[in-house]
Formats: sequence, C-alpha cells, structure tokens
Amino acid sequence: MISISIGYFRYVNDILILYDINKTNIDNMIVELNKLQPTINFTIEKENHRSINFLDIEIYREMEKLQFSIHRKHTATDIIIPSDSCHPHEHKISGIKYLIDRVNNYPITRVAKDNEIETINNILVNNKYNTDIITKLTTNSRKQNIAKKQNITEDSEEQKTKTKWATFTYIGKETRNITKLFRDTKLKIAFRTKNNLQHILKSRPEINKYNNSGIYSMKCLDCPKEYIGQTGRKFNTRYKEHIHDIRHNNSNTGYSEHILYTGHAYGTIENTMDIIATGRKGQYLNTLENYHIYRTTKKNTHMNNINKGIYNPIYHELNTIYTEQHNNTPHPTPTTSTPTTS
Repeated sequence: MISISIGYFRYVNDILILYDINKTNIDNMIVELNKLQPTINFTIEKENHRSINFLDIEIYREMEKLQFSIHRKHTATDIIIPSDSCHPHEHKISGIKYLIDRVNNYPITRVAKDNEIETINNILVNNKYNTDIITKLTTNSRKQNIAKKQNITEDSEEQKTKTKWATFTYIGKETRNITKLFRDTKLKIAFRTKNNLQHILKSRPEINKYNNSGIYSMKCLDCPKEYIGQTGRKFNTRYKEHIHDIRHNNSNTGYSEHILYTGHAYGTIENTMDIIATGRKGQYLNTLENYHIYRTTKKNTHMNNINKGIYNPIYHELNTIYTEQHNNTPHPTPTTSTPTTS
C-alpha cells in the first residue's frame, strides 16, 4: 500500500490533486465547485492504469514509487521550425532547447530519457537538423547553469538600466547585416517574424485606412516623382491640405510646388496617396520618414526639399532589401559600418 499525503499543485487552470480516496469524495467535490460560479466549469481526469498526465509530464506508480516520463498528446506532431525556413536562428534553437531541457531537468527515469532523446533525434532529422545539436545545447546549458550559480552572468544594476532593446522584423541574412551596425552599442537586438496567425486571422473589422495617421507618399499622375510626408492627423485631412495648397496656388510643400511648377495632374486620395506606415509621431516614424526620403533621392524621384543631411548607414541596407523585394532581383552582399552619433 502506497502512503499518499494530500497534495495540491496548480498551473494556470490545470490542477493536480493527491487525495485519500477513503476521506475524499472527489466527484462530489467537483459538483460543489461547479455550483460556485456558473460561468466556470471544472472537469476531472482521474488516475487511469496507475498513471495520470499533468501538463507535459506523465506520472505513474511503479514499484511503490512515483515515476515520471514526458507526456505527449495523441495529436502531437514532430513539426518544429524547419532548419531551412526563413526564421532567426534564435527562434529555431529555442524550440529545440526546450525539448532538450526537459530531458536534462525533469526527474524522469533513465529509460524515459533514452526514449525522449530518440524522439528528439527523429524530430531533428525530419526537420533537416544535424543531431549533433543535442550535445552542443546540452553542454551550453550546463555551462550556463554553472555560471548562474557562480553569479558570473548576473549584470550589475547599472548595466541593466543602460541596456535597451530593439525589435527587428526578420526577413533573412540582410536583417543580420543591419543589426551588425549596433554590435558596439548598448542596444540589444531581438527578432520577430511576419508569418504568424495575426496576419492570417482578422480579429476585428477593417477600418478606413485613411482615418489613421503616420507616414504617406503623394504621387504625381504624370511622372514617377513622389512626395514623402508624415502627419499626426488623419491621412484624409492631410490629403485635403495638399489639394487646398494646389488650388490656392500655395507651394508650401514639395508636392504642391511640383504640381504648380510642372502643371502635372493629381488625383483622388485613392490613386494619389499611398500609406507607408501608421502610428503616432515619434523617433520611429521620424527615422522611417527619413529613410523613405533617402530611398526616393537614390531613385531621383523625390519632391521633398532636401535641406539637411538625412543619411544614416542603416538606410543603405534597408534600401538594398527594399529594392530586391520590389524588383525581385539579386543584390550584392551589403557592406556594414559602425554608426556614428551626433
């Protein structure tokens, strides 16, 4: 007979309870719980064949002891981020590292460890990874654990306050070339990707895009020139202001000046104004606006009155990526340089 003491373990909405069947009527307890709040419904899964699953662990009784192994649902697949996919290396490794850390840190049996390593090997092969990565990640994990215990990796409070993070959308090796520009700075770089559910599922109805604010482009209908602008008001309000300037013979901006000087045509907001980015005014939009002005100057299609230096080393890298994406042509490997501050 196994001596069982009462235990209660909770993770979010999953609860593991160890109870004495002679003292606790678990079915009656669930009924009473469900009476407390009609909008919350508790369900129960009891021990079956001397085992029960909790989160990603299978707990079973063997030789008068509780043993553990990795639990996978019947619907689980061997799909992880493939080795040849356009994702940051850090994202690919994190999924594999999670699988390996479970083997090294969970109190599973030796047999369970061997079975799990074999499963991970199959997953790696099916996703085009070299299985040597298991040894490398295990070694690195042990070194990190030792370092943490010795407080080697802990940053001082001053270092923590000075460190800032920036997020880049990862589109391939070109993104790495851009982030190299920040290598000698206190700025840490993290990556995100566009291929996620947010871009597939529509959680709310689309609103009129011209009711937003941000960065826009005003096109000439008779030539390839364009004007890049930024507004904190609605795009349709800013469009009306441009048209007002033209109709009242005011060359307040590069756009009205171009139309008035050349006699070229302008059109409705739909065929004249392109929205580049939305958001509130700030350093991010200022930098993005300057980049797109830089892009039009490189193509010699700008209408903006360039009266100050807007060059930044990062613009060259961005323009290389932008040109390749829009022309579908290969480009030479970009060069990098250390950014200067002014």
